[in-house]
Amino acid sequence: MPIEQLNVVAPGEKTPAAATEQKKYFLGGAGFPLFCFLIFGLAFLLVSLYLKPVAPDIVNEKVKSIFSVYARYVGFVFALLSMIGMYILYGLKKLFRLSKFYWLNPVLAAAAIFPWWFFARQLMYFEKRYTDIGRGAITYLGAPLHWTVIVCLCLCAVWLAIALLLTFLKRDRKKPAAAAS
Repeated sequence: MPIEQLNVVAPGEKTPAAATEQKKYFLGGAGFPLFCFLIFGLAFLLVSLYLKPVAPDIVNEKVKSIFSVYARYVGFVFALLSMIGMYILYGLKKLFRLSKFYWLNPVLAAAAIFPWWFFARQLMYFEKRYTDIGRGAITYLGAPLHWTVIVCLCLCAVWLAIALLLTFLKRDRKKPAAAAS
């Protein structure tokens, strides 16, 4: 009759099994909303620099100069609001013990980013250009936000595909080992 080996671990130390279980990739932990915040804010900044929106119908030069200089940084405000939404969704993911499903993180990111597409669409296609501030918001925020959401959703789709691929590859690697024993 074999004697079972006892592993004695001091308080605060991790067992070898626990150390291997906690190997998470960077985007699998609670830091992913912060990473998404940076990606969304930088994407908005780069898209607004690339598009170089111009509103020739703005009469007030002060409003035009404010929007042309500072509108590109408003993406970080949108990113902050999305990050708050991602942390709420991430908390629900932890509450329902779905942490082992890494592929849910890109879905959560897309769910927090996608509402901005509706806002950008509303600005670009349905809002009337009555005032100079309205014209500035429509021109300098609508189009960059629309393209930023599209770029970020494409990144989320690639992230989801990679996460699912890694999940299936990991599962396929475990099956032969289980069948051998």
